[in-house]
Amino acid sequence: RARASIGPMKNSGAYGEIRSNTDDRLIKASSSVAKMVELHEHINDNGVMRMREVEGGVVLPAGESMVMQPGGYHIMLIGLHKPLKADSSMDLSLEFESGKTVNLSIPIVSIKKMHH
Repeated sequence: RARASIGPMKNSGAYGEIRSNTDDRLIKASSSVAKMVELHEHINDNGVMRMREVEGGVVLPAGESMVMQPGGYHIMLIGLHKPLKADSSMDLSLEFESGKTVNLSIPIVSIKKMHH
């Protein structure tokens, strides 16, 4: 799912659960809704939470779930072309080190629903 836009903000995030039957690595994400799409994580930098782009992708061990959620790993949508409206959907393409690409249509939800 992706978070609906908040006011004039030009960025948003996408979250969800990814599982692979074989060892793999999520290396890239893309979408027509934003100028740039990056894999991000939150880190604790000497007591200050910071967000940064993940270098080299996100490891997906075979059979284990990797959960993307606020405050952890997530997909950052940067430079939205227009606001994301709740109760609609957007395209998201995930590319893996194995060469596999998964094209998704994901729901856009209000920030209130993101926390439930």
